Amino acid sequence: MKSKHAGRVLAGCVIFLFASVGYVKADPNEGALDIQSFLNSQASADTVRAVRYSNSYLRYSSSPIISGEHNVTSFFAEQDNWYDQRPADSNEDFHIRYLLEDPTTETKTSKVRFSFPYYPDYTFGNNPMVYGSDNLRYGPVFDLRRAFALAPEPNRVEIPLEDVPLGTSGEYGTGILDIGTRILGDTSDSGHVDLGDFALIAMDWGEGLGQYVGDIAGPNGIPDGYVDNHDLSAFCDDYLKDANDPNTW
Repeated sequence: MKSKHAGRVLAGCVIFLFASVGYVKADPNEGALDIQSFLNSQASADTVRAVRYSNSYLRYSSSPIISGEHNVTSFFAEQDNWYDQRPADSNEDFHIRYLLEDPTTETKTSKVRFSFPYYPDYTFGNNPMVYGSDNLRYGPVFDLRRAFALAPEPNRVEIPLEDVPLGTSGEYGTGILDIGTRILGDTSDSGHVDLGDFALIAMDWGEGLGQYVGDIAGPNGIPDGYVDNHDLSAFCDDYLKDANDPNTW
């Protein structure tokens, strides 16, 4: 009798623990980020989902670009993908492409939207998330986590890009999403944040509206065309951090 009773108690404990714990991520670096482009406020035909996974929960097969007036894809393994999957311990960048099916018939405004589809879970742990593009209206890069923290809507960040001129076709922009491989304050892109990066910020300090390497932040976490206290604060937050040493993050 005792053994049967003990067995029922043990089984009950196992069921309770399973129900209490639920699904547990195998790796804190797992994450998924949606990236969508807009032209004149019209959303792209598809959304890139940049994924790092360690189990089947987030794992999907890659699919080719879906046609539409314009689109955003992630270029990986010699293919344009809307679902770009990498292992959780991957240190490869996500290369983003903005594409047009036909030439534009007018100049169009452009922006990109970022969001976490499983928020507040699957946000890539504490890995730094830096996005850079020649199409940014101001500055070369920005910190996605800083932008999310200051965004007016939770879990949605929209970044203005350069306008797309009349007659543009094909690829109209590119970007690189670094997750755990770049620090925002590393303006020289050397892998660590030091006084050399401060010197690049100081070089353009107080200049008028323009494009500057030191313009890495603004009132809402997004470069604003000026090098000022917002950029200095972002640099100070990152000072002495090393992209190769997670203990410094």
